[in-house]
Amino acid sequence: TRSIRTGENHALTGDHFLRDLGYPEVGDIVGQHVRLNAYPPSGAPTEAELVNYADKRVLHDQVVLLRDRLDYTLERYGKNPEILERIRWTWQRTLELESRIFHDLPFGPDALPGLADPDDFSHEVGVCQDICETCQSLNSQRPGMP
Repeated sequence: TRSIRTGENHALTGDHFLRDLGYPEVGDIVGQHVRLNAYPPSGAPTEAELVNYADKRVLHDQVVLLRDRLDYTLERYGKNPEILERIRWTWQRTLELESRIFHDLPFGPDALPGLADPDDFSHEVGVCQDICETCQSLNSQRPGMP
């Protein structure tokens, strides 16, 4: 959440934070949740690709359609032609990834918002909030840490 205030690259900050805690593989995945290091055209999706796709399907605390998240992203970040082009390029790759993910599933991507009731996850959300508060407390005690 600090990145909202500082403008820092939160994916990179998360990557470094997890690596420093001894979780380089998880850090690598977190570091790619906004933009993947590579966009393979085929094959089984990797953990990094699945987390990246999940990031594109969530808007704040709701699972949304990909087109709704794109509209939000364009409005919030598409302030200049270069960024606008990068967003559109990334979204095309995300559509290709979505096709790979759902190719063999018995439901399509438009079914996702109805599959997860936020109330079903209230306990998990509370646990995550506790973890975030603990991390923020630890960070304030460790100068120089993200």
